[in-house]
Amino acid sequence: MDYNLARNGQQLGVMSEAQVQQGLADGSVLPTDILWCEGMTDWKPVSEVFNANVAPPALPFVPVMTRPVAVPMSTSTPPASGLAITSLVMGILSFVTCGATGIIAIICGHIAKARINASGGTIGGAGMALAGLIMGYIGFFLIGFSVLAALALPAFNGIQQRAMLTKSISNARQIVLACKIYASDHEGKYPGDLDVLIKEGILSDERVLHDPLSKDASAIGYDYLGAGMKDNDPPDKILLQSKSLSMGKRVIGYNDASVQAVREKPAN
Repeated sequence: MDYNLARNGQQLGVMSEAQVQQGLADGSVLPTDILWCEGMTDWKPVSEVFNANVAPPALPFVPVMTRPVAVPMSTSTPPASGLAITSLVMGILSFVTCGATGIIAIICGHIAKARINASGGTIGGAGMALAGLIMGYIGFFLIGFSVLAALALPAFNGIQQRAMLTKSISNARQIVLACKIYASDHEGKYPGDLDVLIKEGILSDERVLHDPLSKDASAIGYDYLGAGMKDNDPPDKILLQSKSLSMGKRVIGYNDASVQAVREKPAN
C-alpha cells in the first residue's frame, strides 16, 4: 500500500507502508503528519493509521487537504533582454552596412550579457546576445578593415606612382649627363643613339635606359631626340623624353641638363 504524506500543508511524497514505519523509527516521519491512500475518504494522522505514540494535540486536527495536490513546476521562459535583441539585429545588419552597426552590436551585446548574468534567471536572451557579439565583431573588423583598405588603395597607388616617377626622373638625369660626357669627348656632338653610351662604358648599368613607368621593362623607355644635336644648342631643346606617363606627366630631359616631369597637354 502506498501513502501520500503531507506536513503543515506541504506534501512529503509517496511512501510504502514499510517506508512509513522506517520513517517513524528514524524520525523523518512524525506521528502528527497526515497521510492518504486509495480507499480512504479523507486525510488522517499517521498516528491514527499506524498506532504511533503521539501526545494529543492541544487543538482539534483539521485536515488541509482532501486529495493529493500536485505542486506545479514553473516552465515559463523569462523574457528576452531588449539589448540582446538589439545586439542580434545590429550584428546581422553589420554585414549589410559594411560594419557600421557592428560597434552597436558589440556594446549592446556586452551590456545585455552582464545584465542577464546578474538577473538570476529573470532575464533571458543570452544566446541572442552572444550571437550579436560574434556577428558584430566579424562585421566591424573584417568588413570595416576591408572598407578601410579599399579607401587606402588609391592613396597607396598614388604613392607608388610618385615613387616610379621619381625613379624615372633619376634615370633620365643620368642619361642626360652621360650624353654631356659623350659630347665633351666628341666635339660637342651627342651620340647617335643611347646604346652607344653602354658600348663606350659611359653608362655602366643598362637598366638606367629602362623607364620604371613603362610596362615593358626590357626595352629602352625613353625617346632619344639628341641625334644630330650639339651641347651648345638652345638650353630648352629636348634631348630625351619618357615614352610613358605617370599621373598625366611625362619626364623630359633638356639640353641644359635639367630634367622635369611635365604635364602632358591634352590633344586638340
